[in-house]
Amino acid sequence: MPVEESFRDDKSGSFDLEATQLRDPKRLNHLLLAVAVAVLWIYEIGEQVLRQGERHEIDPGYKRQLSVFQIGRRKLQRAFNCGKTLRFNLRLRSLRLEPVCNKC
Repeated sequence: MPVEESFRDDKSGSFDLEATQLRDPKRLNHLLLAVAVAVLWIYEIGEQVLRQGERHEIDPGYKRQLSVFQIGRRKLQRAFNCGKTLRFNLRLRSLRLEPVCNKC
């Protein structure tokens, strides 16, 4: 399910990257970096909504139907429309990378 949710989020055009019509690779890289940071931020907002038990305010179904990203995006949009400020902590967890080859 999470893979399908992510695929749907990518295809839904949340950021509409095709509309930018950027041709310069350097500018496109800068835009993609900004989008990556925004995705992390929105995902963390969605996680916060789930941790605080506020999902029913955003996704009122009996079972969760929206991805974590969509929950975060809708929470952010609602706060923006109401002129509210969202407080959140972006926690970066430590990541342990494994060697790519087995002979290393």
